[in-house]
Amino acid sequence: MSIVSPSLFILVFMVSTVLYFAISPRYRWLILLFASCFFYLTFVPAYFLLLFTVIFINYVSSHFMERSEASLRKSIFVFTTFLNYVF
Repeated sequence: MSIVSPSLFILVFMVSTVLYFAISPRYRWLILLFASCFFYLTFVPAYFLLLFTVIFINYVSSHFMERSEASLRKSIFVFTTFLNYVF
């Protein structure tokens, strides 16, 4: 079985779906995160570093946006969008 075969995709999709509905709604985002990271790792492992960087940038900026004043949120959003475009 090739690493990028359709049967692997179907297997990962089925396992992810079962786990998604089997666990608490509070932790479902972790299943989606790990499944998407695994999906990108199977095609080009170098893209995982890019994916991790984008996830980290968006995670940190969302926390800054949540804790900042409304006037600063737009600036953080624009800066984060620029960083996502660069990476």
